[in-house]
This record gives sequence, C-alpha cells and structure tokens, in this order.
Amino acid sequence: MIEIFTGGGSMVYPVLSRRLGGISIGINTAPQKSCNFACLYCEVDFSQGAGLFKFDIDEADSLLRKAIPDAQRGRFGDAPIKAITLSGDGEPTALRDFEGVVRRVIATRDEFGLTGAKIVVISNASGLHRETVRRGLALMDGNNGELWAKLDAGTEDHFKLVAQTRVPFRRILDNLLTASQERPTLIQTCLTCIDGQMPSTDELGAYADRINHILANGGQVQAIQLYTIARLPTDTKGHNLSSLTEDQLNQVAQRLQPGIAVPIEVYD
Repeated sequence: MIEIFTGGGSMVYPVLSRRLGGISIGINTAPQKSCNFACLYCEVDFSQGAGLFKFDIDEADSLLRKAIPDAQRGRFGDAPIKAITLSGDGEPTALRDFEGVVRRVIATRDEFGLTGAKIVVISNASGLHRETVRRGLALMDGNNGELWAKLDAGTEDHFKLVAQTRVPFRRILDNLLTASQERPTLIQTCLTCIDGQMPSTDELGAYADRINHILANGGQVQAIQLYTIARLPTDTKGHNLSSLTEDQLNQVAQRLQPGIAVPIEVYD
C-alpha cells in the first residue's frame, strides 16, 4: 500500500491490487480507528490515534479528487484504476449516511470518466441490514458496484474466537444471506494457525455448510477468496497466530471445492 494523501481525519490511498488487476483507490471510512470487531489477525493498532478523527465525506472527496488524476497520470505506475474501495480502520457499513457516501463517490468517479472502475465495499457483514446500507448497496448495483463480505468461520465458537465481537454470529449469517439474495457477493475468508492449529476438518465442514445454505436459499456467491495474514497482528488476545503457507491454503481450497459450487480463489 502507498499512502498518498492524509488529512482532516480522512485518508485516501492507492493500492496495487492483485485481486482487482490494477489500482484500487481506498477510502478509509473509519480514520478514528473504531470497529465493532476485534479480529485476532487485525493489523490496525487501535491504541494509536483512536478517536482523534471522524470520517468527513467532504474531506474524503477532496482527497479523492487529488488521487484520481495522479493515478491517471501514472504517478503510481502504469496500472489502470480498477476500483474505488470503501474500507479502512473499521467497518464501512457503520457510517451514519452510508448511502450518501456511496452516492458521492459514484458521482466523483463518473466525473473523472471512470465509469468502468468498480465501487467496492469491504465489509464484515455486521451492518448490511441497516436501511442506509441497503439503499447504498442498491445504488451500487446499478453503478458497477461489488460487495466483498467476510466470513471467517463455520461454527459460532470459532467465530467468537476469531472476531472477538459482541455481534451475534446469526446476524452475520442472516445479513450475508439477505445481501447475496439481492446481488452477487464475493466472500472473503482469512485463515490462520491459532495456537499452532489450522482450522479443523469439522470447522471446514461447517464453513462449507454455511456457504451451501446461502446458495440453497437463493444467495449468489460470486467467488470465495481464501487468504492468510501477511503482517503481524497488533493484539492477538494472548493467542499465538501464524500465517498458512501457500501449500496449506491450497490444501484447504482443495478440501472445500468439491462440496461448494462456486469458485475458490487462493491469495497467499
């Protein structure tokens, strides 16, 4: 990641994304470093700068208007702009006016002639039921938008261990089902070794059951992206975490794929 503009409590940054095949211009929707999950593998240091800034769409839009022409002029290499992504140091669907933010980002993207670039939201799925989020996602549906939603567990126990949140697992599952019934959804799954243990056979089986439940009830899963940690987490809550090797990730994919009728992509 190359950070290019920072200020006023919001942040806009370009990332050369292998998954998107070009530059993704990220918008940090939680510069105050606030999240309703405290995932064991999270790289964000919530003890540094927490609460100092609030997201400001005017500031974010101003920075976006500087980042886009810089990227178009090749400041960050020859790769094309493939997406503008709402993500950052917290959960983007927690924005008070999610719909308004999406509308503003779409307008700026189109003003610069980037209608072919996707609008991507990377979400932990906890806020997909909120009305402003549902309206914002519906707006994205007609404007080359994509929802990338996380599902890191098949069982409630593993979900509680990994996510470290008060958000019920049932809400995540219900939100994933409802959202994917309305649009194709890409599922992102982070796998790690926790205290020396890879996800068990039973855990992977339960995960496959969750995906198949979505599919059986009209959900549209565009693909599953399996990945692992690339940097050391900031707070593992006393657990020992390590990344999976490329071979281990591929083994998990090979174990899951025969029972899941959607593509599984591996990113080490």
